[in-house]
Amino acid sequence: MTPTAVITPAAASIAPAAGATASQTPKMPVIDAKINTASPLYISADNLDYSNANSIIIGKGHVIARNDDTTIFCDNINYNADTGDLTAQGRVLAIQNGSSIYTEKLYMNTKTEDAYAKDVDVTAFPWIVKGKQMKKTGKKSEIENPVFTTCDARDPHYRMEASNIYIYEDEKIESWNTVLYLGDVPVFYFPYFSQPLKQEKRPYDIQFGHNTYAGYYVDTTYTINFNPLNTWTAGYDFMQLAGSEYLLNGSYGFNQDSNGTFAGTFTNDIIEKRNRWTVDFSHNQQFNSTTRLGLLAQSVSDAGITTDYLNSQGADMFRQNYQANFATSFGNQTFAFTASDAEELTNTAYSSTTDTAAPTPVPVYSYYTAQRILPSLSYNMTSTQILPRLYYSHSVNLTRNYAVGLGNYYTDTGTFAPQLAFSAPYMYILSLSANAGLSSQWLNSNDSLAKGFFNGNLTNSITSNESASLDIIPGGFLRAQITHSYAKMLNNLNGAEHAGITTNMLSGVVTGGFGPINLNVSSTYNLLTDTAKTGFDVDRMSMLNFNLYSSARDIYFSSSGIYSPYVNSIKSLNLNFDVKDMGPKALWDIGVYTNYVNNALDPTGFGAVTRTPDVLTFGTSMTFDLTPEFRFTVAREYDLIAKVLNSHVYTVTWHLHCWDVSGSWSKRQDNAEEIYFTINISAIPQARFNKPSSSTVDDSMTQIMNMN
Repeated sequence: MTPTAVITPAAASIAPAAGATASQTPKMPVIDAKINTASPLYISADNLDYSNANSIIIGKGHVIARNDDTTIFCDNINYNADTGDLTAQGRVLAIQNGSSIYTEKLYMNTKTEDAYAKDVDVTAFPWIVKGKQMKKTGKKSEIENPVFTTCDARDPHYRMEASNIYIYEDEKIESWNTVLYLGDVPVFYFPYFSQPLKQEKRPYDIQFGHNTYAGYYVDTTYTINFNPLNTWTAGYDFMQLAGSEYLLNGSYGFNQDSNGTFAGTFTNDIIEKRNRWTVDFSHNQQFNSTTRLGLLAQSVSDAGITTDYLNSQGADMFRQNYQANFATSFGNQTFAFTASDAEELTNTAYSSTTDTAAPTPVPVYSYYTAQRILPSLSYNMTSTQILPRLYYSHSVNLTRNYAVGLGNYYTDTGTFAPQLAFSAPYMYILSLSANAGLSSQWLNSNDSLAKGFFNGNLTNSITSNESASLDIIPGGFLRAQITHSYAKMLNNLNGAEHAGITTNMLSGVVTGGFGPINLNVSSTYNLLTDTAKTGFDVDRMSMLNFNLYSSARDIYFSSSGIYSPYVNSIKSLNLNFDVKDMGPKALWDIGVYTNYVNNALDPTGFGAVTRTPDVLTFGTSMTFDLTPEFRFTVAREYDLIAKVLNSHVYTVTWHLHCWDVSGSWSKRQDNAEEIYFTINISAIPQARFNKPSSSTVDDSMTQIMNMN
């Protein structure tokens, strides 16, 4: 008969010695199943049998087995300490790294962390999963025919069923052939579903609504998270009046040093009766800690794709860009190379029309190359100490620009800028610093190549900058900083104003703080500005910008504005006040604000030539948590001059067990009403169904934003 160690509740504690052959009676039903190992498995039970011959432990009744990261509760256990094989039976609960497994029988190897079980319930916050069987290999778990949800109701309000589900510990949960059910009604099918366990990535998004451009529309997106470096989103948008659109965008990475992004759309435009596309691509390649390469391409199929979506307004702001840049450094030396081409949309050309119903000339939009850099070279030496507190640096740049759209001419620009910088020791309340240098700029601008590359003008200038910082009240309570900037040309002075001085300006800023109160005031004084009156130079000073804010535990106040010293008047003023309940159960938050703009002054602070009405608005916002599940918010803005209500918005948010529902109704000054609602899973806010706000006005700007 094989000698065994019989452990009973009344027994004394003992750790079986290696090679023991006799029966032993310990004082407690606890056995260290991995003596002298880094991560021992401790087992306790009502009864424990230990066979020293084959290192098998058998436990019965209220079994608890645990090591550093795993705890198992069950009725019976059989464990082989040599192989690590473990079988737990009867009301099994296994907890590991925040995940829990419920089953009737669990097979596990404590050395490889592999596991197998049938008819399991698994929780990996916020997910609850039920499956026919589970296989775990390392940090990957596979569950067959699972049903999973984040709703903990006996009959879940929503659930997903799949053929297989995979849980990657601390990374993601993914499934294949997944059907989403609301109650017992199937509403959506995913061939592949993925959701990170730590990141907030929306797996799917469905939006629907109506506007004058698209008519009734449905926008859908579906996101797959392959790993932290590779996330892709595919989408399909149906627009009743405009057509359908397909999109693909995401980020990719071969490794941390080689990654990029891609965004593309393909549109079947039923208005223009043609197919259209957009592409936006970027790539970053980090060769080592000091050398990198970057690529960029932004393109569209035709100029009309911009003008149509933007309704021909602001179209000249749209650009197509292509760029490559390379940078490397060695020691304190840096070298960079850039080549780029930027195409800009313009409407300078017009086409005539014979349509008597539309006799007005129609603008023709097209792209032209606004700027092309082939290439730009730069070399910099960062600051190097040459004497105590004295530093030297320099930079060299050479750029060739082709302005194809403006006559096919080119300009060559070269600069060389050596500089000295000095900082004095801190003197109790005063600190001083200064820098001075030479700026040499060579400019060669030709309208034909016959003039040669080396023709051009060289302009030399001296530059300087001095700064003084004074602690008026030490300890950061009140500090003033004054900076003087100066630049003067040394040659090419013919016709130059101010004897070649191009910059001569003082700037000042005062900052301070005392307890919860903080202050910032700034202004500039331009010594080059011609005075309006002899002996009166107030117009050299810019308008005074100020900001004051105070924040206590439950009260916040801020004030910002612009003051014009020319006419001794305020140009603009904004006041904000907010107070909130800071109790253990915050019930309310109330805020008020007012905004004033004096349009009697132009942007420079002088009297405006044409007077537009001043702006004076007053707004309020109130949020009330009526219950832990119900929140109500109202926001209003009044025009105190016109004595009208500019807008009012009412929002309700309601928590329904595993769901959050919110909706709002608003009305603008132009009487356009907007209605919005969204439904999302509480545990996964990014997974939602929503209806965007819609109104009687055109939503065309939203369409092009969605495209990109």
